[in-house]
Amino acid sequence: MQMRILHVDTEMGWRGGQLQVLLLAQGLARHPRFAGSVLTVCRTGSQLATRLAAADLPHTTIAVSSPWSPAAVWRLREVAASFQADLVHAHASHAHTLAALATIGTRRRLITTRRVDFSPTGMWKYRRCARVVAISQAIAGVLGAHAGRVEVIPSGIDPQRFAHADRGLGRASLGLADDAVVVLCVAALEDHKGHETLLSAWERLASHHPRAYLLLAGSGALRAAIELRAASVPRVLLLEQRDDIPDLLAAADVFALTSNLEGLGTAVMDAMVCGLPVVATRAGGIPELITDELDGLLAPVRDAEAVAERLARLITDPALRSRLGTAARATAQRRFLASAMVEAYVRLYAEVSEQP
Repeated sequence: MQMRILHVDTEMGWRGGQLQVLLLAQGLARHPRFAGSVLTVCRTGSQLATRLAAADLPHTTIAVSSPWSPAAVWRLREVAASFQADLVHAHASHAHTLAALATIGTRRRLITTRRVDFSPTGMWKYRRCARVVAISQAIAGVLGAHAGRVEVIPSGIDPQRFAHADRGLGRASLGLADDAVVVLCVAALEDHKGHETLLSAWERLASHHPRAYLLLAGSGALRAAIELRAASVPRVLLLEQRDDIPDLLAAADVFALTSNLEGLGTAVMDAMVCGLPVVATRAGGIPELITDELDGLLAPVRDAEAVAERLARLITDPALRSRLGTAARATAQRRFLASAMVEAYVRLYAEVSEQP
């Protein structure tokens, strides 16, 4: 008998978590066991809804003013009943609250995926889960004291997304010369992403490397503050959120992510599959992606001096960039494919469905 899966994501914007929902929906749509039996519920007007429609994937939208909204809870219950869902898979905290409320009094199994590495609140909704998925061992460690039945399934990437990336196009769009050394950071402009550490590091090294440029791509609540801070540092380009991330990665020579907190770091995974050497902090799950000095360089969290030293090494040493980038690509292709992530969820769904 075919199992019917209802995915729930209530975020309006487009970040790594929503990309993972899209990749999972795509993979399940092609899977012989789940073709035609997966529906994604997302928020009306959301980026995920737009991209699911563009990919011609089954989805429906609901209005969500709050995950505690009785109207939203009732509407999700209606969708789940109409779809005859056997299992509800919630992605992110608000979706988890909504799905937990909507499945009360039903026989539908609940799974949630947690993508952040800080301590959770609302333990009641974890107790309602047949299984809680952590995307890294770091998150599993945080959850260990709060939720039983935790399974680790890392996020995945689709290398085909970068197959047609164009370095020349990316550089031309930014007005950068061929001999510029470009350091790229793709991250939401939020406090936990640690842009202050990166900008402080850049302040230390920029005057010594006049052909080096730092690109910050992303949007978020701290945009105005980061824009003001970046204005005082040489050769920093603050970009809007971009849809041409593959071309930006192709245009770059080095990738940097200096997070204070990080569940896993799909932006790092993207950079690695593109063959970019990465400088990153040892936040959350990042050390699970990078082996220091083998396929990237790691620095302590909030240590601008250490970040500056590692960036300077890569800016001045093309051979090191090449060695680390080649190793990073091999690691990503071996460990981070979306197909492996999909198969791990397929096995998990089967295990949950067989529980008494």
